[in-house]
Amino acid sequence: MGKNVSHIAPKRPLGRGRGKFLNYAFLAVGATLLLSLSAMASRGPALGPGIDEPEMVYVEGGTFMMGSLRSEEERFADEDLHQVTVGSFRIGKYEVTRGLWKAVMGSYPILLPKGKEDYPVVHVSWDDAQEFIRKLNAKTGKKYRLPTEAEWEFAARGGNRNNGNLYSGGDSLGDVAWHRGNSGVSAHPVGRKSANELGIYDMIGNVSEWCSDRYGDYPTSPQTNPKGPSSAPHSFRVSRGGSYFQNASGCRPAKRECTYHSLSVANIGFRLASDVPR
Repeated sequence: MGKNVSHIAPKRPLGRGRGKFLNYAFLAVGATLLLSLSAMASRGPALGPGIDEPEMVYVEGGTFMMGSLRSEEERFADEDLHQVTVGSFRIGKYEVTRGLWKAVMGSYPILLPKGKEDYPVVHVSWDDAQEFIRKLNAKTGKKYRLPTEAEWEFAARGGNRNNGNLYSGGDSLGDVAWHRGNSGVSAHPVGRKSANELGIYDMIGNVSEWCSDRYGDYPTSPQTNPKGPSSAPHSFRVSRGGSYFQNASGCRPAKRECTYHSLSVANIGFRLASDVPR
């Protein structure tokens, strides 16, 4: 027969001080557990040892002026200012890391050395990013995608919380971005610079980021949820945000770049986006 519970109970009651201590300890453990569960819920389930699904930031839809004023210093001719309205969406709090890439794909990109798993993944083409997203969606049952160029710029500017900053998150480039002047011409771990108004990190600098759009001239009329040209006489896709290799003009929120869709280079990575259920 098993022991009677009364035989293993304490022979005398706990002192008041000790009882209070245990109560506080249980409360502390409970609070820590709740915080841990909350954090896990915001990140999503783990994809591998120490690797969680990407943290996503909600971006409320709105209307903004996309592009740059003709008076903006060092602007380019393809940044014509025009009105754009975007619906609500979610975007990655951080750029996709090497660790997340390996957890989904099973290995690092061919030209990328092992380790540094909190660095943004690079040496991935637009096509490679699409394959990653297909596998991530299969693993998670979700519908991640690349952001459109309009979504990317709206989020980079702080969405409806835009403070009119010169860069994404502030007027001092060194506070918000790894660029040619402070990076040592190399990428850095994600999330080490200040976030923008929406709590998104590295929207400019560190590595440039693929968008879903084909590259093309901006339309002159107001647009709603634009997705870029439906077809083009070339196979170039948009990337945004500048990188550790570029100077201040290349890290402006309006700056556009384009690269051949199957080309992978050392300073282009990507960030995820997803729709908001209606």
